[in-house]
Amino acid sequence: MNHVNFISRFLSFVIPMILSLHARAESIIVDGFDIEVIPSASYATVWGYYGDCDSIEIPAEVVYEGISYEVTEIRTGAFMRNSQIKSVICPPSIKKICARAFDGCENLVTVRLSEGIEHIAERAFYDCPNLQTISLPGTLKIIMDSAFSGCTSLTSITLPNGLTSLGSGAFYNCTSLTKVALPKNLEVLEGIVFMGCTSLNEISFPSTLTTIMDSAFKGCESLVTVDLPATLRYIEKSAFKDCKSLESMNFPENVEQINDRAFFGCEHLASFNFPSSITQLGEKVFDGTAWLDSQPEGIVYAGDFAYGFKGSMPNDFHLTLRDDTRGIANSAFGGQENLVSAALPNSLFYMGHGTFYGCEYLQSVDLSQNQTYIGASSFSDCNSLQAISITERVKKINANAFQGCFLLTEVFVPEGVDTIGSQCFLGCTGLSSVSLPSTLTSIGQRAFEGCNGLTTVTAHMQTPARWRRPDSLFIDYEDVDALRALRL
Repeated sequence: MNHVNFISRFLSFVIPMILSLHARAESIIVDGFDIEVIPSASYATVWGYYGDCDSIEIPAEVVYEGISYEVTEIRTGAFMRNSQIKSVICPPSIKKICARAFDGCENLVTVRLSEGIEHIAERAFYDCPNLQTISLPGTLKIIMDSAFSGCTSLTSITLPNGLTSLGSGAFYNCTSLTKVALPKNLEVLEGIVFMGCTSLNEISFPSTLTTIMDSAFKGCESLVTVDLPATLRYIEKSAFKDCKSLESMNFPENVEQINDRAFFGCEHLASFNFPSSITQLGEKVFDGTAWLDSQPEGIVYAGDFAYGFKGSMPNDFHLTLRDDTRGIANSAFGGQENLVSAALPNSLFYMGHGTFYGCEYLQSVDLSQNQTYIGASSFSDCNSLQAISITERVKKINANAFQGCFLLTEVFVPEGVDTIGSQCFLGCTGLSSVSLPSTLTSIGQRAFEGCNGLTTVTAHMQTPARWRRPDSLFIDYEDVDALRALRL
């Protein structure tokens, strides 16, 4: 095909496309509004405003070439950084307010939305410092991330019960917001949603809520009491961190996990219950609280979980936990240089992440009792640990669990364990023998990297275990017979 024919055919294809697009979208100005009309779809959208009014009402419909078109959307950035407008009225025809539509409208005071609105996109009203009131109709289903973040004059908000999604940081740093009632069908409250709402003193939770995500109420320093719903199961990292006025907590009986620093810095928090339903307790959950201040020095318990050690641990300390201890919080005894041994009771089923991390003089721990979970980095960098016994009830040995334990000489992984996490025995240079059970199905990446002394690997798996990147499983390891035993 010659160049002339090629260009001719190319233009014959492209030109109709351009004309078709032009036919589908026409820009017109109506009362100062920049309106895009889509004849092929029979609707119109708002793209901007060039008028001089400070109180505006979005048109419900426009007429183009004798045909009426319903205005259904306020497009991305349509009024962004418009310092003129003070009030906005949206008609029922508007279904969606797109991202950053009113971002940075510093003088915007009131917004009235009509029944029909369904979607408010991310940062739609971000950083509108003078916005005081906004009506949210019952038709609203979605509020995206940071939609009202930085609206520092907003004092109250009524979230409709039809709302199914409330995005991360939706009301972040709304420092004048005092009261919020969450919609009745909400199941997950996203992260940082009310973070920095320093005036918030009342929050109503729905009976459907199961999860409060990271930093959801961090820095809400006016919260005094919180009534959590019975359905709540997970309180994630820093969820109520630095809520300095919070005085007490009543955890519902269904709560399973309270994660790292969830109530850190709640300096007036003096009391709480600790349900038997809790299976995981994070790191420093109650540090900086009146409750911890009131505990005597020594081993501290939150309910039947060993929380940590308060004060200076004596030299050559032998840790003995209560007989009814069910779990150990994340990093509970991490970095304790005077700890030399730990006696763990039969009742223990959960050992948190980093439980004994960096206890460089810890020599022995008996895990042959009832533990079912060994957390990530539980014994990482325990440089004096020479032997370990693991119970058959353990199902998973998590990532980095024994990383850097270079005096550890042998490991017997019992039947029942199905997973060895990534870098689990990384740098265990003294390890000479490993026995792997028939139940093992997964070995993580770099699990035995740097185990230069390893000479014997006994594998009982009937079918090959699954691992990430087999080539990196034994990096720096040269024993070909052991690799064959693992069927790599």
